[in-house]
Amino acid sequence: IVTLLIPTGSMAQTVQPYLQAAKPTSIYVNWKTAKGMAPVVRFGLRPTALDRSVKGTTVNLEPKDTSHHTPYHYHEAKITGLKPATGYYYQVTSGPQETSAVHYFRTPPTIGKSTGKLRFIALGDHQVLNYKKKPYAKFDELVSAAKAKAEEVFGKPLARNVNLILNDGDQVDVGKLEHYEKLHFAKSSPLSHELPIITAVGNHETYGKSYAGGGIEAYKDHFVLDDDFSYGGVSSGTERYYTYQMGNVLFLVMDTEDSSDEQLNWVANMVNYATTDPGVGGIISIGHRPYEAEQYSDDYSAWFAEKAAPLLQTTGKFALHIAGHHHLYARGQFKDYPAYHIISGGTAWPQYW
Repeated sequence: IVTLLIPTGSMAQTVQPYLQAAKPTSIYVNWKTAKGMAPVVRFGLRPTALDRSVKGTTVNLEPKDTSHHTPYHYHEAKITGLKPATGYYYQVTSGPQETSAVHYFRTPPTIGKSTGKLRFIALGDHQVLNYKKKPYAKFDELVSAAKAKAEEVFGKPLARNVNLILNDGDQVDVGKLEHYEKLHFAKSSPLSHELPIITAVGNHETYGKSYAGGGIEAYKDHFVLDDDFSYGGVSSGTERYYTYQMGNVLFLVMDTEDSSDEQLNWVANMVNYATTDPGVGGIISIGHRPYEAEQYSDDYSAWFAEKAAPLLQTTGKFALHIAGHHHLYARGQFKDYPAYHIISGGTAWPQYW
């Protein structure tokens, strides 16, 4: 992985960009700084020739969180005009003192086109802020190990052969700025500058009273999951659940904290459209609470198990359901339908049972 730095003086701060909402011809780049303004992303086909640039926008989220007392400049830039299935090098800056290394990403293939191999890293339940006080808080170690193993098997740069990070929720313990900075972004940083992330709402994203509107508003302020994520010309209209298509695989990301008929109707519409869509070869669903679990057997999503899963099972394209919440790894098959379900096991600490 190329990690070139442009000299910016002794006071320069290296910042960590974060990729999301990757499309065949566009991608969003986000990053957080304490001081920098005027965000810019420079990019190109070679690390030594970042000959294109795009300006971003900045919002100071600090006033929204009564528990946060330092500036929290959140930068967002959308790179457009890209080519599908193509590698690019990029660097972000937000003023002369705040810059990133030169990183690499690869755009997804054309929508509806078979990817041949679709590889993603599934994890979630970051949750623990001060991991040094909890000997089983292993998220940092897990992410680093996942990266090392993937690079050992598939080579570098990782983004040439791995497509995506899939986070199944609880990436924070409480929905506030400190946790998004020190949990979600910091602990994902070994991977998130290279692989785009899609993520689900967990129960912990909804917690928190210090953020204006509640913890879920902090979630909405950090992710780009609604306007750009539509399928069949339909957007869910919310960042709490949405569709994301990569190649010929459709991801249905659900909010298992919401058992509304509105979300269920959206699931039905997406499944019905995908069933006859020749550009969709398989469907993977994601929700934080699992279909079922053996550890806390009553702590699962009855809404998904009894309402959403039967809808998914009306199509021959449903292949896999991924969940978190229980800090363990589990896998199984649906009893009456040829698809798998797993609890990812990629968590901050294991819960032995």
